[in-house]
Amino acid sequence: MDSRILAVIIKNLFSMRKINLLISFLCIAPIGTSFAQLSPLTVEKIMRDPKWMGTSPSNYRWSADSKSLFFDWTLDSNDQPLVYQLDINTKKYKLSTDSIARLAENPDYIFNNDKSLAVYEREGDLYLKNKQNKIIRLTETVERENPLSFLINNELVFQRNENVYSLDLNNNSLRQLTNFQKGSAPKDPAKLSQQDDWLKKDQEELFEVFKEEDRKKEKPKNEKKNKTIYLEDAFLGGVSVSPDGKYVSYRLIYPAKGNRNTIVPDFITRSGYVEDLNMRTKVGNALMQFKSFIYHVQADTALELKAATIPGIKDLPAYLSDYPERLEEKKKENKDRNVNWGIASWSPDGKTSVITAKSQDNKDFWILKINPEDASLVQLDRQHDDAWISGPGIGRDVKWLDDQTFYFQSEASGYSHLYTYNIRDNRKKQLTEGNWEVQSVQLAKDGKNFYISGNKEHPGITHFYSLPVKGGNLQQITSMKGGNEVTLSPDEQWLAINHSTMNTPWELYLQNNKANAKANQITESVS
Repeated sequence: MDSRILAVIIKNLFSMRKINLLISFLCIAPIGTSFAQLSPLTVEKIMRDPKWMGTSPSNYRWSADSKSLFFDWTLDSNDQPLVYQLDINTKKYKLSTDSIARLAENPDYIFNNDKSLAVYEREGDLYLKNKQNKIIRLTETVERENPLSFLINNELVFQRNENVYSLDLNNNSLRQLTNFQKGSAPKDPAKLSQQDDWLKKDQEELFEVFKEEDRKKEKPKNEKKNKTIYLEDAFLGGVSVSPDGKYVSYRLIYPAKGNRNTIVPDFITRSGYVEDLNMRTKVGNALMQFKSFIYHVQADTALELKAATIPGIKDLPAYLSDYPERLEEKKKENKDRNVNWGIASWSPDGKTSVITAKSQDNKDFWILKINPEDASLVQLDRQHDDAWISGPGIGRDVKWLDDQTFYFQSEASGYSHLYTYNIRDNRKKQLTEGNWEVQSVQLAKDGKNFYISGNKEHPGITHFYSLPVKGGNLQQITSMKGGNEVTLSPDEQWLAINHSTMNTPWELYLQNNKANAKANQITESVS
């Protein structure tokens, strides 16, 4: 067939398709639709930054009094998102500033046992909120302080640089609990020859000035100084303190050695020269290593938690059965698998400590009880997957409901669900079930209910639920179909909902924290 004739046929067919589509659209378009307001969609516009469609709000954070909600939003032609403040009473928002938001937003409080005291960190310093809701500044230093917990006697425990301190709030006395130092221990001086050793001792006997120096260096008999623990080339992390102040748990993270990072050239630089960007290492390279310890404050000794004692630590992945030679090689090596340690979590009464460990081959996740006296471990729960231990909430540290019960998520049923574990009778209880995933869990302020996000209705629909801590009926609070990402207000009266559907972008909605309450749309992002 002549190419010109073929081109005419294709053109006519395409024109007919366009006419049919136009007729269909006109039939279903609402009366009064203004087509003149729509700018033409061009290839140049499609290839531009997605901001031409409109940018959704993000980064929701509540004020401490729950009267305002702050969020970031890019409107019109702004290149960078601006901060907006929503008034909960009027449901109206206005332009704000980062500084106002930082001063007003709800801090991450750490409470004592009876919730009468709360501490938080702001810009590296510590602040205390007392029974009268008065805010007291505790530190004003160049160094950064990080609050850890309250002890049973209401002393505040915090971390400054590498070390842990306790602060008596009654008399402001400060006590250092650990003495970690970066780097390696100083090497012992070289051994002197017999002649030089005699000469040194003779000088010290003859001259009074040396005797005076030695006397100044001597510690008083009642003076106690913690033994220095050198971190060498490791990074300190995962610090927690037992509520009675007797033990400090911590982990050391050792960077992988011998790995080579991917180098990416950077052509747009201030210097005008091409510079190298160090990116991540290749998949399959060596991983960082973890060690976990329990430090006895009174005994001034640190004991390592031994991964070799974890049940199943030598188990080999199932996929090796497809590679007989490698399987035999691994059996002969008989090595313990490396694990990534979690953070030791102490029961409120300080009598029980639980830590998590995840094998670096991602096949096993353990929950282990620690005996702090000798750092021995007892398995409480083990999750195994021949493919991969993963999923929402899986592989995180446990949290406590009371002195005997902690809660966690597990994929034992094939789906991520919520469980509790009672230390006293070693009983595990499943609180949610079904062919759906618990995506996040938050304990209510009164400790009587969990707030749960999950896709129970449909894999692509997420709702916000309430569930009694002892189990029972799962009460659905949100009702809009689609994705519902909820940020709960500090007083737990309001839900800031980041909502979207398959064909609508994320928008901010506000709803009372009640079932069947109406969600009011606050923002409209589509250009």
